Amino acid sequence: MPEQQPLDAIVIGAGISGLCAGWALRKAGKRYKVLEKSKRPGGPIETLHEDGFVFEKGPNTIQVDGPDLDIFFAELGLKETLVEANREANKRFIVRNQIPQAVPMSPRDIFSTKLFSKRAMLSLLTEPFKKKYSGNKDESLADFVRRRLNQEFLDYAINPLIGGIYAGDPEELSAKHAFPKVYNLEARFGSLIKGGIGLSRERKAHRSFYISKLISFQDGMEE
Repeated sequence: MPEQQPLDAIVIGAGISGLCAGWALRKAGKRYKVLEKSKRPGGPIETLHEDGFVFEKGPNTIQVDGPDLDIFFAELGLKETLVEANREANKRFIVRNQIPQAVPMSPRDIFSTKLFSKRAMLSLLTEPFKKKYSGNKDESLADFVRRRLNQEFLDYAINPLIGGIYAGDPEELSAKHAFPKVYNLEARFGSLIKGGIGLSRERKAHRSFYISKLISFQDGMEE
């Protein structure tokens, strides 16, 4: 038997990141293998079809912020299957005490929402005055949110958000690596609120002609 050539890389996990890494290695002409412990690829991305409805068990959309992803989908032959979210259907609801509450979509909405208690709102108002993190450990997203805000924001804002993006556990996700933009707000500006204001000013000064969009696929995210 001819001797097998050594691999250039081994990718651990066939979730979306592992599959994209394999695609990049293939384009670069490398020899590689993608290893996956379960019987199916895709990680937490899983789409169910029932009675004419599409149900996502994991992440339900992809946010496209620039042309790179458009090019990527075209390379994969998926461009014609893209479905853009209806911009008029931009309301989100989170159930609290068995009642759906509208998610605040603007700074003004935050102070009129019934999703958060007065105690949570006080925590939000004092956030700019809290000290920056000075520890050395890789802080989880849950610890980061509890430190900058409180448990309520973790339960009724971040946890549902994480479910729609990663289908993951904030206690296990690294704040620095899973949400680098949010993590860097504290590092750059000393506060999430100050950072949000600062980034808004930067975007206005360097306005992009690309309009971001939320997309999925005709047969769901698993496609």
